[in-house]
Amino acid sequence: MKQKIPVVLIYGYPLSIRFFGGLIWIKKVAEYLEKSEVFNVRKVSNGKESRGRIFPLILTIRALLQVFFINPKITILDTYGEAAIWMWILLRLFRPSTKIVTIFHHYEPFFVRHNKGGKLRRKYCSLLDFLTKVMLKNSDSILTVSNASLNQLEDILRVRHIQKIAVVGCSNSDHLSVARYEKRDLDFLCVGRFEKFNGIENIWNIIKMKNPTSKFVMIGHVSSKDLLRLRDIGIDHRGIVSNENKLELYGRARVLLFPSLFEGFGMAITEALSARLSIVAWKLPVFEERFEDGTLNNGELVETGNYGLFAQKALLALQGYDKWLERAPVRVQKFNFTKTWNEVGNNVLSVLNKIS
Repeated sequence: MKQKIPVVLIYGYPLSIRFFGGLIWIKKVAEYLEKSEVFNVRKVSNGKESRGRIFPLILTIRALLQVFFINPKITILDTYGEAAIWMWILLRLFRPSTKIVTIFHHYEPFFVRHNKGGKLRRKYCSLLDFLTKVMLKNSDSILTVSNASLNQLEDILRVRHIQKIAVVGCSNSDHLSVARYEKRDLDFLCVGRFEKFNGIENIWNIIKMKNPTSKFVMIGHVSSKDLLRLRDIGIDHRGIVSNENKLELYGRARVLLFPSLFEGFGMAITEALSARLSIVAWKLPVFEERFEDGTLNNGELVETGNYGLFAQKALLALQGYDKWLERAPVRVQKFNFTKTWNEVGNNVLSVLNKIS
């Protein structure tokens, strides 16, 4: 009798055409697992892509219930977002035989992201941070993208079960290899969720004071309140855009400003490198791991919190951009621990085979 292929469920798979950061990782890994045909791969959105719909909570509940009808052998959960926590709790209570694999990109506590909320909201976020740590420790396996993320698991979250943590890596965002570079009419670009960034407004105010005609575009998730404030100070924030629009902006910009505090790999930086942007970013452990000399394409890693130096490096990168671009390599830069997507997918497949 033919053996039944075990079901692997990817919970939180992005169904829209807008892919940023970790969503690109999930999409590429899912594609590899499907092509391998070792597992029956099922993909379910966590309901967060219900933008513009009336009942996002109902859609989230529906996504949770879908998992129980599928009854997977293995469920892969992205640790970002509270929907994964509720799915972990439900699986452990009602599907204890299901193996749970969590994806850990970087440590980004709920409490920090929502520290401006009310007292009840802050307590709720503290609870979510606690449950995230418990979920990670309770997982059958943890997938992470870099040694910097591995260190965060060990040092910050106190996850000491090294045998169940696999550094599977990440890859270049190869869809940007077709970017065009003829039109560089934007000075600065910033890509990513606004709550990850530290000092973006301070940095921009210094830049604008020294170079009033600068053009700065931001894209990514942002609250309506923050969006209005950013636009008031001259930042052209466009919210979440399509892949096509993101590609166009990479092809038009000169310098990527990336004052992010929470990164496990830095997909935006990889994308910017492939599109030949100069880059200025905070000096995070993962970037020191990737760029041993501390330089980033005519830019630099800056000590966190030094807004004046960050702005200065950004203006220097802008000033020297045209001369740098003449001698810049066309190909996507490679790094010591950058893998192909096939290698990343194969690493994930090995982990799933091991715990299946």
